[in-house]
Amino acid sequence: MKLKFNVESGCELASELCRRLPGVSREKIKNQIKRGEVRVNGTKTQSDKPLYAGDIVEIFLPEKFAPSEIPIVYSDEFIVAVDKPPYTESEVQVPELVKNKTGRAVKAVHRLDTNTTGVLLTASCEESYLSLIEAFKNGQITKTYYARVFGCPEKREDTLKAYLEKDARSSVCKVYGEYKRGAKEIITEYKVVLGGAQSVLMLKPVTGRTHQLRAHLAFAGFPIVGDGKYGNVASNRAAGAKIQKLRATQIQFGKLSAPLEYLSGKKISVPLGEDFADCK
Repeated sequence: MKLKFNVESGCELASELCRRLPGVSREKIKNQIKRGEVRVNGTKTQSDKPLYAGDIVEIFLPEKFAPSEIPIVYSDEFIVAVDKPPYTESEVQVPELVKNKTGRAVKAVHRLDTNTTGVLLTASCEESYLSLIEAFKNGQITKTYYARVFGCPEKREDTLKAYLEKDARSSVCKVYGEYKRGAKEIITEYKVVLGGAQSVLMLKPVTGRTHQLRAHLAFAGFPIVGDGKYGNVASNRAAGAKIQKLRATQIQFGKLSAPLEYLSGKKISVPLGEDFADCK
């Protein structure tokens, strides 16, 4: 599979390829660049670089990297909710997939990590986008996740509290049990749905920090199965887990103001999926 296109305006190579290849992860695109599978104006490049209007870009991809479609789970005049597949970036690739499928230009209101699946909200106009951003900020929108983890908490349900610090350079978050200057409080509610060597937890993040659920659970001693960044490498390898078992299953709206007041009290849900088939 080969993609060839003319650059319309200044941008970064990897970001532009992500935008044009929804469903292909940034990691895979960067690997193709490093392997010399990308040409700019006929010359191989093995690093990310600026692009300028008029540049011609070619990228060679295995057929299995072909862009996928995205399931639409709810749509109206103001919002489009999707069931985000794995290996898909929320802010660039999801809007492009929605546009390809519906013809509508949308903007992601929040984000799920690239390998996290599940319900994701996008807005189709600036008014609804700003309204939803404000609703998230004010705690008027709550999210529910399911995670398969190694180990099982002693308490069947509890609220975990800690402090998270993000390292922008490494894109890794560190969690501390006590307050540390520069760190932000994280609060995660959990309930054990299925116990065992690999347990299934229902999660409700009270705060919404970067990588909160993955980092918080790992810090508590229950890393998510398949998580390559915060999880247990040896356990993942032994379990044959290559992708993290974390899924956003529901978004619930509280009392919203115009133009989205009609969504007040509404829930948008997606099925648990194959990774949690034993919980159905």
